[in-house]
Parts: sequence; structure tokens; C-alpha cells
Amino acid sequence: MHRLFALPAEVKLKVAKTEGHDAGYGGFPISHFSPKFSWSEGFAIGSSPVDHAQKLWPDDYSTFCEVIEEYKKAINSLGCRLIHAMLLSLGLSEEELCQTPVGDSSKLKTVMHLNSYPACTNPDRVLGLPPHTDSGCVAIVYHNGISGLQVLRRKDDIAPTRWVMVPTATVPNTFVVNIGDLMHVLSNGRFHNVLHRVTISKTNRLSCAYFFGPQADVKVGPLSKLAGLEQGPLYKPVTWPGLQKMRSDRAGLIKLGPK
Repeated sequence: MHRLFALPAEVKLKVAKTEGHDAGYGGFPISHFSPKFSWSEGFAIGSSPVDHAQKLWPDDYSTFCEVIEEYKKAINSLGCRLIHAMLLSLGLSEEELCQTPVGDSSKLKTVMHLNSYPACTNPDRVLGLPPHTDSGCVAIVYHNGISGLQVLRRKDDIAPTRWVMVPTATVPNTFVVNIGDLMHVLSNGRFHNVLHRVTISKTNRLSCAYFFGPQADVKVGPLSKLAGLEQGPLYKPVTWPGLQKMRSDRAGLIKLGPK
């Protein structure tokens, strides 16, 4: 990541995202909905990094690709185990689990996003990423031990609603796992999506978010076993791209519409 983001701007722009394609260099669309300036740059990787890497390092792209593929293999395994355990914790049997939209690990869609949050002399005037929820099922986030990720903690008996810093700097060698909108829908609200943002400091920060979700044409709705609860199904079935479009059309609204 250091090597990637240290490239000159004119080189990185050779692999800028284009309309209709999620992979490549560029920021998040949610940045347009924040009153503060976005102080970050990103690089999204879909199925393979080769095409983009060849443009970035024509004579030496294989090293980058090998590292990315090795990382993807490890995180894929971790993410599949995590989703499997989460679904079992909802009371599903192994047979029921395989019939869910994300129960078959071989059919999961993944997206990898590398992020750079440069140091800033006026960090209070900018945000790395504005408040948002992730649209997929879960995201496994690597960080380089620099604090900056904050989650919104709802009001309770002890304290009012407030932003809480995730203690990445004090808990080394860890990943952060975010619950996304589709897992919220699938579990009928049992697993809550997490509203989070990234703040900026006077120290460079890097992160790698690895998103898991269903294939683009698969609709996700509350599991029938959970929808049979007293309140019934709380959300309409939706595809991953459909949910992303709905969020974009509604100017970054992070609440999910009830059925």
C-alpha cells in the first residue's frame, strides 16, 4: 500500500475508476454527502489486480499482484468462517445455512479496498470518510496500528449517543470487523449494521477493507426462520447493487426501509 500510494498522481490516474466499474483508483461516492472535505484516496480491487498493476508498474507488477492474491486467499478463508459462525449463532442448522444467500462460500462476492489517509496539519477541518454503513454483509478491515476509525455508540443508561474511537493503536495485530446492511437485513435486525467514519490525524494511516456479500443478482431478505418472530420480517428483499443504488439515490441515507 505504501508503494501504491507513493506513486505520482499522474500514474495513479492511469487506473482511475470509470463509470460503471467499481475497480480502480478513486474515492467513495459517499464523500459527496459530507459537509467536510474528504482527505483520503483509495484503490478498489475486484477479481484480479493484474490489469491495473501492469499500468502502474509496467516492468515490475508481479510482486504487487502476488501479495494481493496471498492476502485475498487468507482473508477469504477468515471471512467465510466468520459468516458461517454468525449464521449458526442465529440458530440455523448446517442444512438451513447452505440455503441462505451467503451460506455457500464458493458463491460469495468479494471486493478489496485499499485506503490511504495522509497526515493533515488541520485534521479538524477534514474527514477521511464521512459517516456511513457498509452495504455488504461483513467487512474485515486491516489497519496499520494508527487510530482513526470511529463508530457511533447509541445512547444508553451510562452515556448519550457519541462517537467512540476503535482502539486499534492499543490492540495490535488485530482486524476490525464491521457488520454491513445486508447482514442486518438477513438477520432481521439481530445483527446491527454499524455507522462509522474515519477521522484524520497528524500521522499517516493506511487500511484495507475486504467486503463480503452475495452475487449481484441474488436478493437478500430476512431469513424465514427469523422472520417468523413476533414482529415479522422488517425489511424488503434487496440485491447488493440495488441497495447501493437506493443509498446513493437517497443521498447517503443509512437507515434501511422497513417492509
